[in-house]
Amino acid sequence: MITLLSQPWTERLGWTLLHFLWQGILVVALYALARALAGDRISARGRYAIACASLLAMTVAPALTYWWLGNSGHAAPIGDLVDSGVRQPVPAMAYSPVYDPWQQALPWIVMAWFAGATTCSLRLLMGFISAAALRRSRHVPVLAEWQQTLDRLIERMHVSRSVRLLATDQVDSPSVIGWLRPVILAPVAVLCG
Repeated sequence: MITLLSQPWTERLGWTLLHFLWQGILVVALYALARALAGDRISARGRYAIACASLLAMTVAPALTYWWLGNSGHAAPIGDLVDSGVRQPVPAMAYSPVYDPWQQALPWIVMAWFAGATTCSLRLLMGFISAAALRRSRHVPVLAEWQQTLDRLIERMHVSRSVRLLATDQVDSPSVIGWLRPVILAPVAVLCG
């Protein structure tokens, strides 16, 4: 584990994560400024476009920072910083310890980020599994008039996909599951009661 944390990419990733703190704050501030300047003059589609652009900027910023750090030589490995013309074997104890507290914290920052990313990914996976199980759970047949009403609403909203309406006792409020083959799960008490 120690050798993994002392790799050059770990240092680059650590600096990328630290730089993303100010980059993320800057993107959020620009988003808030754009929303404040636009006020009520902008449509819902425009607000959605601004929000998507902000999310895209937050996705691209760390990738560009990681690339830039690798090309700028900022996070070069210690061996690359030694004069290449005078390569002599140096004992392992010859390297001085790093005194910069940020430099020492980088491996821990990367480990904490990996732990958080893994936890969030597992939570997302468990939610996906739960939604899939909920979709496969037992359903009560819905009256044809309810499905016809939903079909009319879908047509009025110009939704291009067909949406099935299912009644189940597994949910307390209507829930939409899926986007390729969307299903609306509604409580049995609402549709059959």
